[in-house]
Amino acid sequence: MRFFLLPILLIFFTSCDNFINRVPRVQEKINHDPYNGKVSKVIEYECNTYFIENENNIDINKRSCRLCAIYEYYPLLQIEKNWSGSNDIKKPDAIKTTSFNAFGHIVEESNKSVFPFAYESKSNYTYNESGFVVKQVSYYHGSFGNFYSNIETIYDEYNCPIKEIHYDSTHKITKYFINKFDKRNRQIKSSEFDSANVLRQEEVLKYKGDDTEWTTKYEYDNNGKLKYKSDRSNSENIFTKIFKSNSDDNYKNIEYYPNGKIKTKSYIDMGDVVYLTYDENERIIERKTYSNNNEWKETFTWKYREDGALLEESESTSKYTNIAYYKKTSYYKLDFNGNWIEKYTIDNENNVIELKVREFEYINSSF
Repeated sequence: MRFFLLPILLIFFTSCDNFINRVPRVQEKINHDPYNGKVSKVIEYECNTYFIENENNIDINKRSCRLCAIYEYYPLLQIEKNWSGSNDIKKPDAIKTTSFNAFGHIVEESNKSVFPFAYESKSNYTYNESGFVVKQVSYYHGSFGNFYSNIETIYDEYNCPIKEIHYDSTHKITKYFINKFDKRNRQIKSSEFDSANVLRQEEVLKYKGDDTEWTTKYEYDNNGKLKYKSDRSNSENIFTKIFKSNSDDNYKNIEYYPNGKIKTKSYIDMGDVVYLTYDENERIIERKTYSNNNEWKETFTWKYREDGALLEESESTSKYTNIAYYKKTSYYKLDFNGNWIEKYTIDNENNVIELKVREFEYINSSF
């Protein structure tokens, strides 16, 4: 009897995915407005002279400032205008316009620039009822030539993109991808075909938990015959990054404050180890990155006012990143809403390398 049960038990334990209650992927609502509907316009200036107030503070000379950017905020629209050398408010050097739907997803994004390079670009997006992009049409016309892209995506009932079709400007298919997913919505295979329906590339992924354990890539010639195969272990590619959950399950070495909020945690990013540290109000105060050889690469730090407004941030990089060591620190002066209205940045030799001033137009003065 025990010899009869053994194969059944082996099938049960090796087929756990068959018992997973698969659920559709969900696209959450996005808020792109950094001021949560309280600001209608931000005018930004770059300056070049200042006065030293004391050892740790400076006063920016407003007369030395020139217009560099204007940001306009509307319920479903944002407009960004930039100036590189002119103060003519009617003639910006670049304009970026972004429109959104009611769920905060980008519907259209357009860019127009006359300096330093002249170009125009536009992208339009169409979504399904679950908020995933089913069509993206983009074009670019400018100094570096012309570019056109038309991509259509087909999803299964779990909102996994099982087919992606690429068209040219005449709406002819140039290539397409067929993707397969497991019951955890993890991509396990991607096959690329050309316009003649010939298989050109394949990528097969195997997992250990939520991480990619092994990836095998195949390349084929014009006749669909295999010409190249490569295996990569413990790798993570774009597919697993797109569909990987952002839950705490992906973090290691999690340490908590007595109030239950996270104090420190770490994760792997392209082979590097990233350590995050938070204060007791869940605000990030430090981000350190080390290579897989435990070599320090870079550190970012942040300091806040009691109400959460950012007062200071710094960035330092080691020689391990293949550039000379440097450090820069930015200091902010804030208005009554906690938005910065003056910013100055110094390098590791205490040279002032950036001066900026901002003016805010609030929708309601009570904010």
